[in-house]
Amino acid sequence: MGDFALKEVASRLQQVIGASHFVGRLGGDEFVVLLNNITTEDGALMWANQIIDAISKPMRFNNDITCLLGASIGVACIPKHGRSNTDILSHADAAMYEAKRAGKNRAMMTSGQTTH
Repeated sequence: MGDFALKEVASRLQQVIGASHFVGRLGGDEFVVLLNNITTEDGALMWANQIIDAISKPMRFNNDITCLLGASIGVACIPKHGRSNTDILSHADAAMYEAKRAGKNRAMMTSGQTTH
């Protein structure tokens, strides 16, 4: 059932973001989404909330088990949070943990800027 859920989440992510963006699995139940040409932080958070909505829809497994999943999403933007992969992933990871602490099933962005 776990493999089914991971594949379904990946499919839903791809459906939401379309072909002009990138989705990949980092490991476990963590995914990364790279969005091109998003010009505002509000725009990035809007996309994140659309992803949460898609993931939160009920999943049917073998036509007899329905499960509900949620998502905590950390958002990071270039150049505010840095330009390197390490900086961006670090800020997104910190924001994801803030989202979890704030009640899960939400998207957050850290206010901090990189010093680079």
